[in-house]
Amino acid sequence: MTIWKTEQTRRYYFYYIFSYLIFFFRYRAKVVRILERRYPLTVTGYKYLTVGIDVKLPSVVTIVLGDCHGKELSLSPTVWSELVGKKNVILPLLQYEETKGKRTPPPMYIGDVTLRFGRINSIPMLRLDSSSSKVTLSKSTVLNLFNLEYCVNRLISSFNAVTDTIDKKFSRLLNIATNVNDSTKLSRTMYENESFDRNDIIDCELIALIFGQN
Repeated sequence: MTIWKTEQTRRYYFYYIFSYLIFFFRYRAKVVRILERRYPLTVTGYKYLTVGIDVKLPSVVTIVLGDCHGKELSLSPTVWSELVGKKNVILPLLQYEETKGKRTPPPMYIGDVTLRFGRINSIPMLRLDSSSSKVTLSKSTVLNLFNLEYCVNRLISSFNAVTDTIDKKFSRLLNIATNVNDSTKLSRTMYENESFDRNDIIDCELIALIFGQN
């Protein structure tokens, strides 16, 4: 019985991963984020922090630092937790004085992110580097970031609780998508399906943001 369940599970995931690949190459080449909540990190909103769920198989909660020029640096919940856990170390390092004989603080490493300390026009700056992107924050912006600790933690907890539900709904929609040959009728077919719940924000965003985009 255990062997049967294991084989059934393997076939289940293989089928939906295959369906996802078909959809990915037919309709879009970028992972979509749903249930996003964005917080401005500056007065003008030039830099921001976003928390949402990247829809794929399996879906994952992602924290993003970005700016209005399209730069985005993604943090996993684990890296985020370690980052805010070191705020009492990071903030004093942003207060160092550039005096003769006093060196810039050395980099810090948190997961796949490197934290580099410096100054631009005498203003303390923190640069976060990953293999794919980098974002530079002033001291005041870093303070605003850390002030969001409990808000972000609450969102991570809430989003983690629904990732399984999102995967099931996404898999169901993928199944519908693989049977629709005309892409212009795709979202309409999904809206008319008996499983669609117009009062469910997950259903609405999955169809509108993933399958409804041309």
